[in-house]
Amino acid sequence: MKIFVNCATGLGNIILFLPAYRALRKKYPNAKYTIAIDSRFYDDSFIRLQFGEECNFVKIYSKEEGYLKFLFSFIKLFKFHYDISFAAYAGNSIFNGICLFLIRSKKTLYFKTSSKLFNKIFNPTLNFPPKDKHYIEINYSIVNSLGIEGRIPQRWIILESDKETKTLEFNKDMLWIGVHPGGNIDFNSARQWPKEYYKKLMRYILQQYNAKIVIFGRGAKENKLLDFIISGNEKNCIKVINRSLSQVSILVSECDIFIGNDSSLMNMSVALNVPTLCIIGPTNPKKTGPYGNKHKHISLNLNCQPCFDSGYSEECPHRNCLAKLSPEIVLSEIIKYIENEI
Repeated sequence: MKIFVNCATGLGNIILFLPAYRALRKKYPNAKYTIAIDSRFYDDSFIRLQFGEECNFVKIYSKEEGYLKFLFSFIKLFKFHYDISFAAYAGNSIFNGICLFLIRSKKTLYFKTSSKLFNKIFNPTLNFPPKDKHYIEINYSIVNSLGIEGRIPQRWIILESDKETKTLEFNKDMLWIGVHPGGNIDFNSARQWPKEYYKKLMRYILQQYNAKIVIFGRGAKENKLLDFIISGNEKNCIKVINRSLSQVSILVSECDIFIGNDSSLMNMSVALNVPTLCIIGPTNPKKTGPYGNKHKHISLNLNCQPCFDSGYSEECPHRNCLAKLSPEIVLSEIIKYIENEI
C-alpha cells in the first residue's frame, strides 16, 4: 500500500497532526509513506524523526515562493499511483484540495469546503468539521474515516537521544519556566501579548519564585524581542535563540512549566506533556489552544473573541483581548496553576 500525506504547513499544524499520523502508521505499519513537507522544514532532522526516516519526503514549495512551483510539486506525484492521499486539516484550502486531487489516488480524503462548485466537481469524502472542534480531533477524524480508532496520547513528540543536543544543565532545586513571547511575526502579530507585559511578568515571577526563565526565540526580530524582555534580569534568564528544533524540543521538555502565545512552541510544549499556559487573544482556544485537561489558556473571554478566523484581528483598532489582559491577571493565573499542577 502507498499512502501520501500532505503536511506542507506550519510547524504548529504539523505537531497537531502527528497523533493522527501515528494512529495511521499503527494501522498500516507496512505501507510506504510519502510525506509532503514545506520547503522550510524539508531538511530538518526533527521533522523527519517525527514522521520516520524511512519515509519518502517530498519538498513542497510554499505559495509565497510561487503558485506554479507549488502546483507542480503535486503534479509530479501522479506517477506514484497512491492508494490513499490526504492532507493535514490546516491544508484544507480549495487550492490545496485541487492539488491533492491532481495526484488521483484510489482514495482521496478531504473535507468539504464553502465552495459549492469545488464540492460538486471533486466530491470531497469528509463533512466539514464542527466550528469549535480542536485541530487535533479534526485530524483524528480523517483517520477515523478509515476505520482507525484510538486515544490521543498525552505526549506525542519523539526526542533525539543524542546527549550533545542537550545544551543546558537543569538544576531541579529551582523552578524552570519556559517562555515563548513571539510566534510567526510575519504571519500575524495580533496574537502576541505585548512585550512590555512579558517584561513585567518575568519580573513578577522572579520575585515570587526561586526560578530560572528559559526564553525561546527565532530570527533577528525575536532576538531583539527577547533582549528587551530580559533586560535587567539577565542573571535569571537564559536566552535560547536560533537553535535547531531538536535542541529546542529537548530544552522545552526539561521545563517545569511553559508560558507563551498561541504558537508552534506552545503546541510543542503540549505535545511534550509539559504543563502549559497559553495566553489567548484573537484565536479560538477550542480549535488551536493547548489540548488536554492538564494544560490551560488565559483569556478575557470578551464578546468579540475570537476574531482571528474572520481576518479581523489585524484590523482591530484596540486589541483589547490582549491589551486589557494585564500582567497582574496572568500572574495570578500562573500562581494558581503552579499551586495545583506543579
